[in-house]
Amino acid sequence: MKPTMLLIFVTSLVIMAFIVENTASKNRRRPRMPPRCLGEPDVSSCRALHYVYFYNTTKRRCQRYPELGCPREGNGFLKEEECLETCQDNRRRVRPKNKRVLRSTKNIQV
Repeated sequence: MKPTMLLIFVTSLVIMAFIVENTASKNRRRPRMPPRCLGEPDVSSCRALHYVYFYNTTKRRCQRYPELGCPREGNGFLKEEECLETCQDNRRRVRPKNKRVLRSTKNIQV
């Protein structure tokens, strides 16, 4: 093989390796959102009024809303925890509600 052809071949391999690595790292960064989390909140014909949670993809959080009807499959969850576990973006950490952190004042110097 001539040196020029060898140089072109090696350069092509290096470029392909960078492209493959870049594509693989993009796929690792963001986990796929379950299809259930991407739909609109369900509306059904039952007459019961209850509150359910749906995942708002714009605000990237679970929101509570009144549902007139029977619970169905889709973007509707009876418990906020279920909505968070199923749909919450893995890059953000969810803090539990109604828990207060008490800090010790023993080691504070004035």
